[in-house]
Amino acid sequence: KNGITTMEGGCRAGSCGSCLVAIKQGSVDYILEPGSPPEEGTCLSCICRPSGKMVIDA
Repeated sequence: KNGITTMEGGCRAGSCGSCLVAIKQGSVDYILEPGSPPEEGTCLSCICRPSGKMVIDA
């Protein structure tokens, strides 16, 4: 919405970590369970969707 047209991603399965982004506000729901859960306050953007309004550091 705010000028983000593409985001980095490699494997599209949440395994490589290239899609890792910091969550500044909000939360996500995972479509696929990540093989290795990301640290608190981050998400694997290739396998999740916002669960509501959110702000990320992309």
